[in-house]
Amino acid sequence: MVERRWHALWGEWILVSASRMARPFLPPKEKCPLCPGVLEIPEEYDLAVFENRFPGLSSAPDRPQPSPHPFYKTAPSHGVCEVVMYTSEHDTSLAEMPVDDIYRLMHVWVDRYKEISSRPEIECVYIFENKGEEVGVTLHHPHSQIYAFPFIPPRLQTELNNARESSKQGKCLFCSIVEAEKQDGRRILAETERFIAYLPYFARWSYEVHIAARHGTATMADFDDATSRELAQVLKLVICKFDNLFETSFPYMMVMHQLAEPDWHFHIEFYPPYRDKGKLKYVAGVESGAGNFVVDSYPEMRATQLQEIPPFQVEPVTIQMNMVERRS
Repeated sequence: MVERRWHALWGEWILVSASRMARPFLPPKEKCPLCPGVLEIPEEYDLAVFENRFPGLSSAPDRPQPSPHPFYKTAPSHGVCEVVMYTSEHDTSLAEMPVDDIYRLMHVWVDRYKEISSRPEIECVYIFENKGEEVGVTLHHPHSQIYAFPFIPPRLQTELNNARESSKQGKCLFCSIVEAEKQDGRRILAETERFIAYLPYFARWSYEVHIAARHGTATMADFDDATSRELAQVLKLVICKFDNLFETSFPYMMVMHQLAEPDWHFHIEFYPPYRDKGKLKYVAGVESGAGNFVVDSYPEMRATQLQEIPPFQVEPVTIQMNMVERRS
């Protein structure tokens, strides 16, 4: 049973899914439901996509019970929840996958985006990965998720509103951010023809990294093969720098912001929970209650750390990559 309840104070929908309480919680490898032979996955695979067994949205939701008071609004939780398994190998991660494998994963994300976004009830296809117990994962097996909403989620709606306001002034908001980052230069990790990776001037997390499309690509539906391969390489670079930073499998939340809107640019945001080695950033009273992040360090300092991480070795590719080192 899934349903939506309207938050009258915040003006946004809350997704209610009581079945998620039954999710497996950090099972051992031999009982991992994403490994071959444990549940419905009979054999090894390279990539696989399944409907989420414990969804927050459903393609055929039940009609919710009437609200207890006319003031409160409720609605069916129409949508899609899918799980994208990167590999049948349990003990690996995106950082350990070859660029070619990440490139193939990009094609799966693109294909799923195109198919799901074509459904008339879907307003936003949201692809994300939660990695590490520090961010609350319940399964260690490498995977991402797709939530397709019948509305634009609040964070993306705010970004869209600001982009539209900027457009009214004759400026592209996303272009302005990239131009400002390039002019400053201190927070850039890498640049390619189509993408730029940087720690934003306004970072809320100590090691927050954004990967932004540079030429107005709004969604993955606009990707060609060269774009997918280029993004695969930049993803590999960023995630390997994370792992090399503290010489550990670095936890993060990776989210893809894409909307089929004329004022929009595709971008990825990483929210790593560490503020320093062995020190977690908690979303506590000010962040949760007031909605204002208090960040514990300057992004310029953290960018310098990540820039100094030695470049990793990748397969020979034709993309010209500008690996940014520390700048004075």
